[in-house]
Amino acid sequence: GLVMISVPDGAAATATLQINGEDIKIPTTKDEEGKTVKEWPYIRSVPVGKVTVALRAPGYEPVIETVEVREGGEPAQLKKELKKKGE
Repeated sequence: GLVMISVPDGAAATATLQINGEDIKIPTTKDEEGKTVKEWPYIRSVPVGKVTVALRAPGYEPVIETVEVREGGEPAQLKKELKKKGE
């Protein structure tokens, strides 16, 4: 199955992702100014069933959520998203 992770623009450069406790390296690309940026949303193939996703970024409340991944069809997505601390 697939899981799709999105982050707000303000967290795109610094967000880190773990799936089932494993650190995930987010692919990078160059923006129009030549800076290296992480590619979001990120889609990853994962085992079918319950998958725990941890999304963190400096200045944001962490999101730790378990999603149900199904075979085929649409990627599973988090119900919560990163929110700035204090909002």
